[in-house]
Amino acid sequence: MHMEKILDFNIDFRKIGIVIVGISVILFLIVLLMTQTIMALRLELHKTCPLPPEACPYKSSVPIESVAGFILSIAIGIFGIFLIFVKPAEVTSPQKTKIKQIMKSLTGDEKKVYNLIVEADGSIFQTDLIQKTGYSKVRISRILDRLETKGIIERRRRGMTNLVLSKY
Repeated sequence: MHMEKILDFNIDFRKIGIVIVGISVILFLIVLLMTQTIMALRLELHKTCPLPPEACPYKSSVPIESVAGFILSIAIGIFGIFLIFVKPAEVTSPQKTKIKQIMKSLTGDEKKVYNLIVEADGSIFQTDLIQKTGYSKVRISRILDRLETKGIIERRRRGMTNLVLSKY
């Protein structure tokens, strides 16, 4: 597992947008069906209303609640379409930027050792690094010294060896 994979947090806005558009279509259909029902009931009530058509409260256009429902469902749909077609800008935290800069500055041996630490869930014994890399004790010790100086690992004494911990 590479450091870039650990740091990436990708949300699929396209899929979320499709779901939101689907919800807005369902909401629109529900409002439409309810509006049709209300309009049919109003027409039925208007038949028995003794008032002239201009004054009858049942003889009116689309209810204001329905208009609000249509506007809301359309706004939600537009937001969903926005999520489908617009690619969000990559958000980088200062810590992520710092780690990327440090990773670029690492030599081949340092990257190899650091990736082994990360692959071991962020902690590994120094003796295990010696076995996995095939490097000498002195070489591993010097590589770990450089990584520790760069601030991306920490060593803690455990018996006759060190436990090497990734700080990120």
